[in-house]
Amino acid sequence: MLKESDFIFGIRPVIEAIKAGKQIDRLLVKQGLQGPLYRELMTVVRENNISYQTVPLERIEIVTRKN
Repeated sequence: MLKESDFIFGIRPVIEAIKAGKQIDRLLVKQGLQGPLYRELMTVVRENNISYQTVPLERIEIVTRKN
């Protein structure tokens, strides 16, 4: 069973976790994001071969509400 501590929320915390070598099993990215921080996230994700899924905000809310 997943615990809340198994989740990381926010672009900057996710970037830092990846750079720190944390294992990322599943990455959900909100549709429509743009800007320099988003581009940095996508660069780090690609460099580390992390799979991700672009989803609507509603999907993220459903996943986070379960925990």
